[in-house]
Amino acid sequence: MTKEMQDKLIDKIRKLLALAGSPNENEAASASEKAQALLAEHNLSMSDVKSGTEKGADFIINGDTVTNARPWRRSLGATIAKLYFCTYFFTTVGSDDRHSFVGEKHNIEVARLMFEYLTKTVDRLSRDGSRKVPAHERSGYKTSFRWACSQRLCHRLMDRIRDTSQHETKTATGNTLPALASLYDQTKRQLDIYIEQKVGKMRPSRTKAKFHNARGTMEGREAGNSIGLDAQVGGRTSSGMISSH
Repeated sequence: MTKEMQDKLIDKIRKLLALAGSPNENEAASASEKAQALLAEHNLSMSDVKSGTEKGADFIINGDTVTNARPWRRSLGATIAKLYFCTYFFTTVGSDDRHSFVGEKHNIEVARLMFEYLTKTVDRLSRDGSRKVPAHERSGYKTSFRWACSQRLCHRLMDRIRDTSQHETKTATGNTLPALASLYDQTKRQLDIYIEQKVGKMRPSRTKAKFHNARGTMEGREAGNSIGLDAQVGGRTSSGMISSH
């Protein structure tokens, strides 16, 4: 895919992702499905003309996204990356996480857009909800809300991955794509090889979700069901250690 083709594809998908913030859940879900199908269509067409080793040459690592270290964001990043034919790892340095997406440029661009949209939405909704509870409960409310909401979003994203892996997908142009299981498997194998060559072995991480506030947990789950998708647990590591999901 030429740079011009990539830029046009990314611009088109950005416009679709803009609809993911729509208050109309059906409109947001439709935009999400179209964006995923568009990426799948291009990845399938490129795999027809490239071998696995040649395809790997197009992979890049983008670690431009840095946030405060919050484990709930990590599992969300890993799930979003998988949906958009990428993989994910994070590096913790001090009190910050550097979120890295690995894959082809057009896939990374969309995964990062989705990650930023969803994490900012979860944060905003947790702050909004916390204003309705007593001051001494707000910290626990926000922590519980974010964990519950992000876990529910991960479940919804995984449902979409399973659905498109097992069933045909309609593209934005009306074409029908085959089930994507083989494309997901092929991409994962290639990315695993690429990461091991470029970064080394990943260190798996696990962190138990924190639910301190019943209301925050309940309202976080409800929000996770309603956030428009175009768009568990991670773990904190010692300073500078690279971890993956």
